[in-house]
Amino acid sequence: MSRRPPRPDGTGNARLSAVLAAGERYLVPTGAPPFGKGSGFLYVVTSSNVVNGMNLGPSVLMIKETKHNDSWNAPGGETDKTDDDARAAALREFNEETAGKWHRVTRKDPTANMVLLSPKPQANEVWALFVDLDAQVCEDALYKDARSGWTLNRRMHTYLSKETGGYAFVPIAALLAFDHANKTFEIGPHAVQLRFARKTLSDIRHIWNIVTKAIPPPPAVPPPPGRFIELHAVHLRVMPPPHLFRGHVKSAADSQGVWGGLHVTITGFAIRKALAHLANTPAYKHNPEVHGDRLSDYVKRVAATLLQNGNPWRPKSVTTKHPNAVRLSVAGGGMHLMEAEAKKARLAKVKDAKNAHISIGNSKWLQNTLNAVTDPMTRWQIGIAVAKIDTDTKQAQVVRFNGVVHLWP
Repeated sequence: MSRRPPRPDGTGNARLSAVLAAGERYLVPTGAPPFGKGSGFLYVVTSSNVVNGMNLGPSVLMIKETKHNDSWNAPGGETDKTDDDARAAALREFNEETAGKWHRVTRKDPTANMVLLSPKPQANEVWALFVDLDAQVCEDALYKDARSGWTLNRRMHTYLSKETGGYAFVPIAALLAFDHANKTFEIGPHAVQLRFARKTLSDIRHIWNIVTKAIPPPPAVPPPPGRFIELHAVHLRVMPPPHLFRGHVKSAADSQGVWGGLHVTITGFAIRKALAHLANTPAYKHNPEVHGDRLSDYVKRVAATLLQNGNPWRPKSVTTKHPNAVRLSVAGGGMHLMEAEAKKARLAKVKDAKNAHISIGNSKWLQNTLNAVTDPMTRWQIGIAVAKIDTDTKQAQVVRFNGVVHLWP
């Protein structure tokens, strides 16, 4: 058997650094339970899956099990006398059932990180190996073979072992769209059965939660040339899942790109007093209030209130009041709380809660954007948007999103 990796200890994949540093409950200290009867499973999770030029988002390696009516599942199985613990069984079974070597993937991505999805080390464990690779790159590393020319149908009908009659990198989004009535999910155009549906879907939701928390913010955009002033605002940033962030939804987000994409403004952009005075801009005369560090305090306070008792927060509803609207109305008790707290803190240009909305730029993008924004996997964050405005050209651009707190999922 290949050399076993250390159990997670808060180091590793840069994509997961924030999650690891936070000491989330799914990370466990070094140590393993005594050997005993049990089982181990291993998901290999890729950061992307590009097919025909379209990124289907984070994906997991699944296999078709010939001994179980060709149903699909993560690689894994029972411990045997050669295994020290359930994780050793997961790694051994992965190599046997996929006819690949998991350590070849970690060599391709040395920052790969292995995370225990079970609450604590136990006889039955589910592990996820997160790699910052595209699915095809991961596949080539796993098999030392260029398979980019293979069709999906060929992968799904390739015998890897006497137990495995096919494999595929399945987008997490496809598994989250599981058809409970027919007990199937889709791999491309194919509807297939899922073994251990309740357990597997629970694992996938857990993996999705880790992936969405670990996605880093977009890189900072350099300000335009010339002298500029700096403006700040508190935003609720709205980030649809990768499989929905395309077409009309992406067009709607791009139309608001100058202000950071799809978002709800909680406070208006307040100009920094010293910079406004230096630039001699008229905005200073009409908006002399200064946010300063109060925005950071406000975000922490409001986020703590919204997330009290450990419950995630999301708006009560997102709707449109007119078929030709170019904005989506956002409602919920939290909006009034944010408004009240902002007024109490005397933050500049507080938006009325009843008028909270997401601008989308064009009415033809309305329905697709509404569907994406209300999807249960869409992420909602609260944070401070920092914009730069060139004093000569008057061009504005959001360059940072600071103090981010995840509200949902």
